[in-house]
Amino acid sequence: MIRSRIAPVVLAIAFAVLAGCAPAGRAPGTSTAPRLVLLYATCSLSKDYLSPYNDGVAYTPSLARFAQDGLVFDRHQTESGQSGVSFASLFTGTQATGHGVFSHPARLGDEQYMIGEAFRDAGYDLYGWLDHRMASAELNYAQGISPSQAFDGRLSADDKRFNQVLDRLESDPDYRVFIVTNFTVTHSPYKARLLGAFCRSHPDACAVRENDEDEFNRYRALYRGAFLDWSYDFDDTARGFDVGAEAVDTMSEVVETLYEASVFQLDRMFGAVLGEIAQRGLLDESLIVFTADHGEILRRDGALFNWSHGFQLAPEVLSVPMMLYGPGVVPGRYGAVSRSIDVFPTVAGLAGVEVRSALEGEDLSEAIRRPATVAPPERLGYSHTSLFSDEVWQRYSRYESLSSRFTQDDPEAIWVGARQGDRMFKIRRRADGKWETVAFDLASDPTETVDIFDPANAAHAEVAAALRNYKSALLAAHAKMPAKDMLDSERRLELLRSLGYVD
Repeated sequence: MIRSRIAPVVLAIAFAVLAGCAPAGRAPGTSTAPRLVLLYATCSLSKDYLSPYNDGVAYTPSLARFAQDGLVFDRHQTESGQSGVSFASLFTGTQATGHGVFSHPARLGDEQYMIGEAFRDAGYDLYGWLDHRMASAELNYAQGISPSQAFDGRLSADDKRFNQVLDRLESDPDYRVFIVTNFTVTHSPYKARLLGAFCRSHPDACAVRENDEDEFNRYRALYRGAFLDWSYDFDDTARGFDVGAEAVDTMSEVVETLYEASVFQLDRMFGAVLGEIAQRGLLDESLIVFTADHGEILRRDGALFNWSHGFQLAPEVLSVPMMLYGPGVVPGRYGAVSRSIDVFPTVAGLAGVEVRSALEGEDLSEAIRRPATVAPPERLGYSHTSLFSDEVWQRYSRYESLSSRFTQDDPEAIWVGARQGDRMFKIRRRADGKWETVAFDLASDPTETVDIFDPANAAHAEVAAALRNYKSALLAAHAKMPAKDMLDSERRLELLRSLGYVD
């Protein structure tokens, strides 16, 4: 079995602290400025595959323990199903109306005010492990971080630079540091580096491989050999390979196992980082944020596209995990709608860091510190689809299911959505080219099969009007976008290919 990067005893120390054995001197919810702030933001992560959101999941023990003494956000909404857009909203506290990223890969403008800059201005040292190709230092997502402290690559528990930061936190009580990391291990086509370890640890979740490993590998190759076709032209691809419904179901189970094994790997990585912080006795002085840029839809009935995230505003994609642990955070569940744009102002608020620029997001720190007396704000969580780059459109326009609903680089073709509690409203384009307004009750209909929109209902009409205004704001922002320093097409292709967007 592949071992964790740190000894089990270290993880035990970390989880003992998280389970409530924190040093005396700070009661849960007491506000003390953290010396270590860690924004841990991964990619393509469906919360349905995490134990804090799904009691049936047994392969994410690190996140389960983290959630025990942390705050779990149940209705956290991201801006978009594309990483460049969503990481921009997470790091700037604004949506595309402010940050100006409508597709990826695209360079973030120098004028943006980012979460790292706010912490730098408050006296924090800054470090970034920005491994995600669509939100990297190359694309200007490391603003505020010294180039010598902005690294390509994932943050890991055994990284010497990370351990040097922890050494300084141990030796210097006045030292404060803000660390941000972004990366992906769960992006399609799913690779599952720890598949063997996953199957040995969780054989029940890996039954399809345990039954017949050769068959498992055949179906794995069938998916990976045409993963874009399976995602965007499922029925025709199945007919082309001459596979029936039973074979498609088996392949789907194989792909889900690969995804679960990737989530298992992510959980180990996060647990190792937590364990290293806890081993140094620093957990009680740390504010740790775990979230994702967007979720992932696997295969289900009613989905326009499978094993993807970019273009359909699926609930599995837009409702993303968000968990907090640290000084001032009262453990429990946060039930109101929160948004990726709220992360920047909220983390700053919990740390006592002044934000010197107006943000679209809202500081939720008071509702987090005093949930018994401060009601969380009720806000619409807006989302939208992204635009296609030339490189993507050249390859995706052949899929009629997609090209009938979208057009290249045309902001008028953007779909918009708004979450209000458990209601999701959308303005979307049908395959016949006509636009429609729809609404769904996610509590009773989580896969959005029954349209409940009623234009005669005043509450529905109000949200529909807000959605139209939101789309108008997006169009206006796009029209005013200055010319940006763009990457050349060859580099864009290289970045897109590295994440499987093009083959």
